[in-house]
Amino acid sequence: MAVNDGWYVCKVDATGPIENAGAYVMLTDTGGKFSNTWIYVPLQIATMVNETAIACVQGPYNAFVYISGNTIGRFHLLA
Repeated sequence: MAVNDGWYVCKVDATGPIENAGAYVMLTDTGGKFSNTWIYVPLQIATMVNETAIACVQGPYNAFVYISGNTIGRFHLLA
């Protein structure tokens, strides 16, 4: 599913690293625009995003996420 570029408040459904040192995070937009959608995290920020996504799942907290071209550019925990 294509996600439009922009900022979203999301529930983090799952997260994990992949073989190229990047990661994927499964997100559900709290506004209803997408659900259970895997979004790519580039390797430059993968460790930080994966750690923050785990905190969101454990919290549970939502995340404020910037998505561009089905790639996460920014990822912030909302407490």
